[in-house]
Amino acid sequence: MSRYRTVALLIVVLLLAASQDPVANPIPDETVQTFNHLIAAVAQGATQVERDQLIGLVGQYGLHLASPETVEMIRDHFPRFASILIESQQPPHAPRHDVQRHFRRWERPEDVEAMNVALRRWLTEPVTEAPSDGGMRVDGPGRAAERSIMRARVAAAEILSDDGDETMVPLVEALLESPPFRVDDPWTRDFDEYRRLLRQARVRVEDPAAAAILLPDDHRGIRVCREWSQVDSMRVWRRREGKDVHVVLDRATACELFSHFGESLRGADTNWRGSHRRLEVWFRDGAFCTLSPTEVNRLAYEDNTRLERWHMDLLNRDLFEAVLAVADTYERNPDGRLARSDEAPGP
Repeated sequence: MSRYRTVALLIVVLLLAASQDPVANPIPDETVQTFNHLIAAVAQGATQVERDQLIGLVGQYGLHLASPETVEMIRDHFPRFASILIESQQPPHAPRHDVQRHFRRWERPEDVEAMNVALRRWLTEPVTEAPSDGGMRVDGPGRAAERSIMRARVAAAEILSDDGDETMVPLVEALLESPPFRVDDPWTRDFDEYRRLLRQARVRVEDPAAAAILLPDDHRGIRVCREWSQVDSMRVWRRREGKDVHVVLDRATACELFSHFGESLRGADTNWRGSHRRLEVWFRDGAFCTLSPTEVNRLAYEDNTRLERWHMDLLNRDLFEAVLAVADTYERNPDGRLARSDEAPGP
């Protein structure tokens, strides 16, 4: 067979492969069917066995397995489902933001405290087994299991904080003084992020902006919640010769960029999560945010002030042009007005 015929055959094979259905969801179809069947059963009045099954599945998968029709069924029969959703958020099941999002839209006054009591159990009870997350679970003791447990504790603290639950404040303070949160040695440095997030959840109870970096206001504007003095370092990343490289900005350049943040408007949400260029801002408490130009005058924003990264789209022509200008200046002249990328970050 000639080389050309071989190439032609490969092209045909690739086209046929591309025309096939995408790879199936890794969650077994039987699990999805069982989930939706149990929802229908509860709506009509289920047995205790069926309720327990549904609690386990919601705790493991959240409501991601529910079809739109099934979600409507839960809403229309919410009194039957309230206790199931509540029990699915307490140990040994990890709190899930999708469950909370639906629950908080449908909750009745009597449901609020019941849910918060369930979540507080994550702040007070000893837990030795990692909760299931989808089809994955970390079995046995060890650092991986401990991280899963800590993540669930932080998630509960963040949800309670967003609800303004002042009761959680002393519970979080006690948790921060207990192992492994309290221990501060090289072996637990990877737990520092969870400590920081717990502290931020604690202060957000009184002031939602206390730990934030940027927050949208009620008029599509953006509120800058940090002072320039809190910035530790700022750097610009870009892809060069197939590798991500960065340059640490001098304080004057960084201050100029930071001054543009408050001029932003919130854009409509898109699927953009960034590009090969991005501005990265680190703060002295370990929080950071990134702004990445995507389309003309638009930047994808992300920060680490919560367990689940906070995303939004910003509209800001001056900041968009300034980030590109700094990245392009470094590309043309690495020895120019910017610090070299191997210099230490910080003021």
